[in-house]
Amino acid sequence: MQVRRLCVWAAAAFSLVAAECGWAEDVVVAEGVLSEMVISANRYENPYENVGSSVMVLDAGQIAQRKVATVLEVLRTVPGLEVSQSGGPGSIANVFIRGGNSSQTLVLIDGVRVNPATLGAFDFANLAAENIARIEVLRGPQSTLYGSEAIAGVISITTKRGAAGHGGSARVEGGDPEQWLGTAEVHGGNDTGDYSVSATWQEYRGLSSADTSVGGAEKDDFQNASASARLGYNLSGDGRADLTLRGFSGESDIDGFEGLLPADDPNATTEREGVAAGAAVRQPVTDWWIQKVTAGIYDEELTGKDPDTVFNNYQINNRNVDAGAQADLTPVEAHVVSLGYEFENRQGESEGSFDESADIHSIFGLEQWNPIDALVLTAGARLDDHSQFGSEPTYRGTASYAIPETTARLHGSAGTGFKAPTLSDLFFPGYGNPDLDPERSTGYDAGVEVGMADQAVLVDVTAFRNDFEDLIAFDTTTMLAANIQEANAQGVEVSGMWRVCSNAQVGASYTYTDTEDEGTGEPLARRPKHRCTLQAAFQPVARISSTVTLVAVQDRIDSDGTAMDDYERVDLTTEYAVNAHVYPYVRIENVLDQDYEEVSGFSSPGFTAIGGVRANW
Repeated sequence: MQVRRLCVWAAAAFSLVAAECGWAEDVVVAEGVLSEMVISANRYENPYENVGSSVMVLDAGQIAQRKVATVLEVLRTVPGLEVSQSGGPGSIANVFIRGGNSSQTLVLIDGVRVNPATLGAFDFANLAAENIARIEVLRGPQSTLYGSEAIAGVISITTKRGAAGHGGSARVEGGDPEQWLGTAEVHGGNDTGDYSVSATWQEYRGLSSADTSVGGAEKDDFQNASASARLGYNLSGDGRADLTLRGFSGESDIDGFEGLLPADDPNATTEREGVAAGAAVRQPVTDWWIQKVTAGIYDEELTGKDPDTVFNNYQINNRNVDAGAQADLTPVEAHVVSLGYEFENRQGESEGSFDESADIHSIFGLEQWNPIDALVLTAGARLDDHSQFGSEPTYRGTASYAIPETTARLHGSAGTGFKAPTLSDLFFPGYGNPDLDPERSTGYDAGVEVGMADQAVLVDVTAFRNDFEDLIAFDTTTMLAANIQEANAQGVEVSGMWRVCSNAQVGASYTYTDTEDEGTGEPLARRPKHRCTLQAAFQPVARISSTVTLVAVQDRIDSDGTAMDDYERVDLTTEYAVNAHVYPYVRIENVLDQDYEEVSGFSSPGFTAIGGVRANW
């Protein structure tokens, strides 16, 4: 098995790295998440060891080590998550969590919902990795706290806060195939407040989206400009107000089809623009009551252009507006009660087809209880009222138990989730059905986490199952969308992190996922049965730091039921510190030059060599 072979080979290689820890004990790699605060699991800060949900936190140091351009590349190593991109950089890019559809993962940027109202699934192709403080990936149904779309999981992305004083950084890189990246960031702060502002430009000119084996030859270009900002103001009594803004504008050449096979289309392009803006105020009212108020808006415009055919010309506009209030109460010792209300307005327009909107009013409550020091329990419920289909209740419970006199912790969760029909599902001419119900899921997981060597080593094994029902698909009887599909996914996630010494850290994961479309008995498309990842960060000498990332995927089918090839991908980054301010680096992607596809018929980049320099002040 290719996955097993790669995992054994990589584990042996990293063991050699561990044996050389004496190389440079005075240098430090970025901390892994062995002891971390988690925000998304309860919607307030909570120590990692108290969280019963399956969650992975990626911090700014881990993101910066990889030197990647997009969040999509960072997510490739998350257990239980699969990435699917239809070609090279700039091509449509979706993620699947624990067997769920790409539209069943809620994506938040600084608390703002960015799943488009018309299509449902967030496209990660244009989301730059610059100026991001942390990414939290919650696995399993999370609708009790987040409502619609959180049926399989939540990806929460947070922009950096400014640091004390004033400073900044910049980097520029170029590579073969032809590509360029430039970023700049400035930040500052004092006792009154802080700021952080960044900008990124990316250009790629190296790959035909249509696989060359089916006739693809024309290179499809991609350009993307993005910017982000965070302004913070410190209120009296430990209060805080934040304004955030993140936007992008990208243009991609795309390919089409000849019959059922992808093929070059020399004149077809897509343009995508999006802006997410949010405001949040957190203010302690008393020593047992913390009040939060939030508001956000996400605007997205997707335009297709093709002078050769009418079918590739379209304009789709989306807008999400949301506002909410949450009170975190500690009425008695060992209890935290969160009560909240949210309002959301979803607007979608497909020019020449429909222009519609929907409102959602939601109330929710969550209690965290520590009956004894070693045990943390949560229980929550939510009611969403949708202007189209009515009310939908959801619930969720979690438990975390630290086994006394050991370094082991048991954790588990059970809950329900739902996804409201998209506006296209409801109203698109010739397909939409205004009588649709939401898609629903029930999910469970249970696991054990063991820490060793004073928490320098952390290993987690989690078993999970998700049952999906009322899935929306085309009904050949009515010739409209209908709630007619059911599916399930079950499996095991194994992850580990080993902080070998001050200058070496290794992380690894293996995910086994068994999925089934209950109508056909076939596996779900693009969900691999086996997925293995490994990452190592180490500094062999004082001025050189390196990271190695490996991903192996095996046993998957595409949407037409055909088997897809297994693949292995290895990436390597090495950086040299000229001084405290200048850091040239080299990044090699797909070191083994694997010829692979994440979507059948669409190319993925081969061996890619990139050189750059990073500077800070």
